[in-house]
Amino acid sequence: MTRRRHVTDAEAQLLAHAMKDVRTRPGRAKAPAPEKPKAAKSAGTAQARADAKAAPSPAKPTKPSKPPPAGAIDRRTEQKLKRGRIAIDATLDLHGLKQQAAHFRLMHFITRASEAGYKAVLVITGKGSRGNESGIMAGERRGVLRTQVPLWLEHPTLRGYVRGVKAAGPRHGGAGALYVLLRRKK
Repeated sequence: MTRRRHVTDAEAQLLAHAMKDVRTRPGRAKAPAPEKPKAAKSAGTAQARADAKAAPSPAKPTKPSKPPPAGAIDRRTEQKLKRGRIAIDATLDLHGLKQQAAHFRLMHFITRASEAGYKAVLVITGKGSRGNESGIMAGERRGVLRTQVPLWLEHPTLRGYVRGVKAAGPRHGGAGALYVLLRRKK
């Protein structure tokens, strides 16, 4: 590693003289003034600074590491999944399940798939009821699993396993299914 050279007083004056007519554009911050070297007061203080640099710094307390959030699957990987160039290692179909049962099965499925070393899995949620509005009871929501599964995959219990989530292509179920990329085991 190379050390940075300090600017001498003569160099700083020369730079200031050359830049005296320069004006910053409106809305821009001024450039910081160059640092002037600090002269050592005595050999004792220089030795004290060298000792301070050599002494190990106290260890900073570390926060428990949370797994990073699952991101979106990049376009290239998404295209490979849709075209079948990345194999879907396992599929979970949640059609017709109640939320609690679906949540339990999803958690079990993702943890098992990760332990097995799978890279990509398909989770089929369904698109929700397609009946006309008169056939749906007042207050009933459509596609509950379709909206809940991505939220469950972002939950801290599964976030450590999931690398990315994206809606599946038409070949794999379209809007009623999700591609889930899993993190590699360490």
